[in-house]
Amino acid sequence: MKNTLIITEYQNHFLTENRKDPITGDSFSIGDEIVFCAGCKSAFLKESWEYMKERHCNQNLTLSLFPSSSPLNLEKVVDKFAPSADIGSRFLAFFFDGLISVALTAIISFTANLFYPLPPFWSYTIFFIFMMFRDVTFGRASIGKRLLGLEFYKTARLNHRILLIRVGFRNAVYWLPNIALVYFTFTLGMLLLGILLFFIGFLYNLIYFLYLITDKNPISDEILNIRLMESDKCTKWIPIK
Repeated sequence: MKNTLIITEYQNHFLTENRKDPITGDSFSIGDEIVFCAGCKSAFLKESWEYMKERHCNQNLTLSLFPSSSPLNLEKVVDKFAPSADIGSRFLAFFFDGLISVALTAIISFTANLFYPLPPFWSYTIFFIFMMFRDVTFGRASIGKRLLGLEFYKTARLNHRILLIRVGFRNAVYWLPNIALVYFTFTLGMLLLGILLFFIGFLYNLIYFLYLITDKNPISDEILNIRLMESDKCTKWIPIK
């Protein structure tokens, strides 16, 4: 491998920076074989560089000498070519989330009806609201997803707040039409409009499902620069500028 460097006692300035390999999290020590990305000057153990197929910052150039720069602040993002969560894990997580939402809906509806009778459609609305906000309430993933080791990650540089907003918007695209469907059908008696909203939601889910069965990241997630994947597969780091 070209430009593999060995840390010796003469690289004390590098060791005092207390850098860690972004992939393994291990600290560097004398005798380690490392590689510097020429794009951002991040340091990687030789094995980590090979694991990334000798590419970083969308290029494969490396430094031939130890840089004299200060330590970099790194941010973890997902490689756009990394595999997203498989369809089985997604549906199992959805099933768990549905059970939890049904249970919470039943508890709230029962308690509320003790004091004031709720219209029938309110139980559906409460359920839809739980499902719409399930990934935002618990950070970057719902309870069902966390049980299966899944989380949403960013494929572009986004702060945590923007990430949560995009995850929430992702769910709202489907669940808001469902809430509107219940409202227009049960409250206003506008059955045709309700059917139209249902068709919009069905079409969105059909496209979403077709992407999943072809092992592609759903188009909505691609547009929002987010990806649902197993937590231990988020391995790409980039420097914060």
